[in-house]
Amino acid sequence: MLEQVKKKKIKKEKRKEEIKKNEKRHWINNFVIRERCVEKLTKDTAEFYYKSYKFTLKEWLSYGVLYFVLVTIIGYLFYNSIWFSGIMILFLFPYYKLVQKKETEKRLEKLKLEFKDALTVLTASLHTGYAIENAFREAYTELNLLHGEHALIVQEFDYMLKQMHVSRTVEEVVEEFAIRSGLEDIQNFSQVFSMANRSGGKLISIMDAAAETISQKIEVEREILVMIQGKKLEQRIMSIVPIAMIAYLRLGNGEFMKVLYESFVGQVVMSGCLIGYIASLWLGEKIMAIKV
Repeated sequence: MLEQVKKKKIKKEKRKEEIKKNEKRHWINNFVIRERCVEKLTKDTAEFYYKSYKFTLKEWLSYGVLYFVLVTIIGYLFYNSIWFSGIMILFLFPYYKLVQKKETEKRLEKLKLEFKDALTVLTASLHTGYAIENAFREAYTELNLLHGEHALIVQEFDYMLKQMHVSRTVEEVVEEFAIRSGLEDIQNFSQVFSMANRSGGKLISIMDAAAETISQKIEVEREILVMIQGKKLEQRIMSIVPIAMIAYLRLGNGEFMKVLYESFVGQVVMSGCLIGYIASLWLGEKIMAIKV
């Protein structure tokens, strides 16, 4: 009799595990399919597609002017010629791609920090007795007061609430947010939220546990990045020193530098110095680009 009860219990537990595995597999399959659809629909909507940054006209112009100012200064210091900027126009597109990558990373980092606050506010709203849809509305109001209406997370919550108003489920809009963000923490939250919502389990306790784990992870990452910032500042200061030295020699004693500008050997030497300088900048960025 006891053996039969044990066998039934074991079968029941195995069945529960299989259901959980099937739910996870189903969620992953839906996530992949939805990801393709969402990326196709929102890739041209810059404000809600976080994996890629789109420049405004003002940014295109300002970054372009900055690039030509920099290459003109480099051409003047290394070759005593402004025609260098004409040659460097060939590298304008890679420069824009590099800046776009940096801006995307900044935007994602900002979204991640704001998402941490959103989790805290959302779980607090659930604890006060709000239903999940109303909890999102309350969280939107609180986040608006905390970060302002132009914050990424506030605009995102506003967009999600509008989607809910046109008969989209909370689960769907959270999944799509996770896809558009491309952030692992938001995707993990989406998975946990989806499974808890479908299983009808203790949503608040599950949300609490998920929010605490994700918030702690984001906070640790933030602390590590703050520690790295000091070294990044040192690296940037050191990268200015070679240019400052050449500028001092160029402006303070032009005759001393004249031989480097007018002879073929001198131009080769200055080209070697420029290549070495660019290589050191690239290496410094690689060393400082620590993935947390």
